[in-house]
Amino acid sequence: ESVDTSVSLTISDASNAATGITASADSTCNGNSTMLMVVGGSLGAGGNWVWYADSCGGSSIGMGDSLVVSPLANTDYFVRAEDACGATACVSKTIIVNTSAPAPVALDTTTCGGGPVPPLTANGFAIKWYSDPGTTILLATGNTFNTGQTADGIYNYFVTQTLGGCESPADIAT
Repeated sequence: ESVDTSVSLTISDASNAATGITASADSTCNGNSTMLMVVGGSLGAGGNWVWYADSCGGSSIGMGDSLVVSPLANTDYFVRAEDACGATACVSKTIIVNTSAPAPVALDTTTCGGGPVPPLTANGFAIKWYSDPGTTILLATGNTFNTGQTADGIYNYFVTQTLGGCESPADIAT
């Protein structure tokens, strides 16, 4: 007498490697975010795009077809497809981190009552003048700023410069 034995065979499509990574910004300022996105490739059954920093493999930093990163230094990012059949080759993208600009040099100004109030001056590039230390209320741009103040008092203004797309911390002009 014979016993029927059935065997099940499952064949899964393997993942195909990505062809590249695009970024919302190839360079960024220290700590700012950029989004990385997988280009090309395809996932096999049960596959995921797995992201790594500095080298391919090891501890992953995320999964999915995109990833938001905020590097503090130049960083190489890698992605590969991983599924039941294994892992594809990695593709990589380097994100360049621009150094923060130093604060500009703001020159304090003193004047006597009744006389014209001279403009404030700052030395630097792409100068911005703000009314608040959080640099959220922009008053003017350029190396000189006419405050428009006429009453006696001490008035503080906050000035930044931008180099390589990175805005500096503020200096105080009084």
